[in-house]
Amino acid sequence: DLLKQQKDRYTTTEEVFLKAIEEIPIPIAVMSLRLASETPTTDTRMEYVNSSFVNQTGYARDQLPNLGTWWRLAYPDQAYRRD
Repeated sequence: DLLKQQKDRYTTTEEVFLKAIEEIPIPIAVMSLRLASETPTTDTRMEYVNSSFVNQTGYARDQLPNLGTWWRLAYPDQAYRRD
């Protein structure tokens, strides 16, 4: 019974956190790294973007499979991306 209460509390806390992240007026993108110390690369997967990110950039999660795609869309000038 105690384990169920802890699980319910965790689930509720997680739901509240996810709702807050989704509704915050700041664009948020979460990327997946294989290792905690890994530096993001163009292959780094975009796991989540909140609605503010979609509203401000016009790109949804399914349009951003990785960081390289995001950089090409956000900064189409290749010379600018190199600097």
